[in-house]
Formats: sequence, C-alpha cells, structure tokens
Amino acid sequence: MKKRIYRILAVIMMMSLLTACSTNKEEEAQDTKAEQELTKITFILDWTPNTNHTGLYVAQEKGYFEEAGLEVEIVQPPEDGVEVLVGT
Repeated sequence: MKKRIYRILAVIMMMSLLTACSTNKEEEAQDTKAEQELTKITFILDWTPNTNHTGLYVAQEKGYFEEAGLEVEIVQPPEDGVEVLVGT
C-alpha cells in the first residue's frame, strides 16, 4: 500500500515539474509574428462599399490581418469599374 502511495506521489511531483518548466507557445508565436515584416497587399472592392464587404472592414479594424502577417489596404474601384483599374 505504501509503495502505491509513493508511486502516485512520484508521478504527481514529476507532472508538476514538467508543467512548471513548460513554455507558453502562443506567446512565443505572437512574439515571432510581431518580429516578422508585414506583407503589403491592396484589395480592390468589386463595387462601392456595402454590406458584402463588412467582413473586410471588421477584420481590418480588429487587427486580424496583422495577426496573419498582412498589411491590407482596401481601395474603392473607380467609376469605370475594377476591370479597367486592374487592366491598367
């Protein structure tokens, strides 16, 4: 019976030592992302801003693009349409 208790205590002590020595991988990943340079992209809307584009603006406002390593510039298309802008 005493051997069983000693084994259980030994396992608990080993687990506590391992968890005390572990690192937070999320913090390390965020530090690494902060050190990375952001990739600049320009996103041209297909039409004037409307409810279809809400997700883009929310992601930009909340910083989701930066978390993904992107610097996004959202551009409204000219009157001629996006095809002319992309063509030039």
